[in-house]
Amino acid sequence: VKKDNISVIPMGVDTNLYKNNYKFNKNILFLGRLAGKKGVKYLLEAIKLVKDNKIKVYIAGEGPLRKELEEFTKKNKLQNKIKFLGYVYGKEKINLVKSCGIFIIPSIITEQGDREGLPVSLLEAMAAGKAIIATNVGGIKEIIKDNYNGLLIKQRDAKEITNAIEKLTKNKNLASKFGKNAKKTVLNYDWKIIGKKYYNILKR
Repeated sequence: VKKDNISVIPMGVDTNLYKNNYKFNKNILFLGRLAGKKGVKYLLEAIKLVKDNKIKVYIAGEGPLRKELEEFTKKNKLQNKIKFLGYVYGKEKINLVKSCGIFIIPSIITEQGDREGLPVSLLEAMAAGKAIIATNVGGIKEIIKDNYNGLLIKQRDAKEITNAIEKLTKNKNLASKFGKNAKKTVLNYDWKIIGKKYYNILKR
């Protein structure tokens, strides 16, 4: 995006690291900091409403809300559905992204106005060909097109998250289609392309 002398260039991803053949499963991954703008509490509230016990949610990341989120999980007896993995990086992170069936970003705009940009974790999941569920906030809506490469949902709405999860876990073909389209979309964010954009800016 360019306006006058200002250029906004997104982060990129090494798509080769995440090359993956999509395998349908009911494992859902959240990868990110456990802070207010990430909206993880709405994901946990949504899982309370999910009836399918084969659906598993993996929360990868650390942050100030981890203890609160874990207490919510225990209080609502969701330990069999939700697992907290802590901070992951390197090959462990890559393998984790590859192994999930659905990648979710339930981000919100906080009361203080803090909001999501374009999460690198989203680009990584798309590179791995994952079906995406994401809220329609920040930079997310610039790359996720509803019902093409994922499902865009309203923020702060646990029921919408539940509906999106059930829609994808009950429809293998739809999830696979979203994953394939996500892989196509993210090629525009490969570091080879993004790197050239940064280079062109710096050489001015």
